[in-house]
Amino acid sequence: MAGAPLVAALVAPLFVALLLIVGFAPALDGRGPLGEGGRLTVAEAVLLRDYGFLERHLAAGGTLSAPSAVRAGLLTGAELQLTPLEAATVIGYEELFEYVWTRTPDAQRARVDDLFCLARRSGHAALTARLEPLAAAADCAAARYPW
Repeated sequence: MAGAPLVAALVAPLFVALLLIVGFAPALDGRGPLGEGGRLTVAEAVLLRDYGFLERHLAAGGTLSAPSAVRAGLLTGAELQLTPLEAATVIGYEELFEYVWTRTPDAQRARVDDLFCLARRSGHAALTARLEPLAAAADCAAARYPW
């Protein structure tokens, strides 16, 4: 019976390694933490603050301008279409907003009035203050909201 502790000492790390491989295997092929839904979209990566995904997307020639799907349950009960700037505005995380803002084409940034109204509606005071000087003529009653 002297070999039992040795066997346990060898089997335990192998068991832990197997659990880690099984647990992280979906992430190795690009799927995110959303399980069965498949790969992350750019808007979902923004909502999840996944800078690595965004960097890989940009390095592969992608942009941060097009709307993409956000699965039901991640933000609201329904599936949405959000641009990366809208996603960054909705969560109100200033560092991420700046990251997306500086990598977004001017055509998307021109919608600053809608972004200002979205930040205000979402209750993000600091982001609202950041956008207010750029949205001098914002009419939030006429703003386009993603939901």
